Amino acid sequence: LSAHFRVCEPYTDHKGRYHFGFHCPRLSDNKTYMFCCHHNNTAFKYCCNDTEFQTVMQVNLTT
Repeated sequence: LSAHFRVCEPYTDHKGRYHFGFHCPRLSDNKTYMFCCHHNNTAFKYCCNDTEFQTVMQVNLTT
């Protein structure tokens, strides 16, 4: 598994606000939320578990 899936890179949201990047899981997250999920590069980014990551990002981690 590539480490870049565990980093949510900085982005600007739809209102033009800048958000700093962060590593997953954050201290406030469940320890299984090891992946960065987002619907596109300018939308809300958040830490998620492997099941949600595969669904949202349309990636198969088992291949």
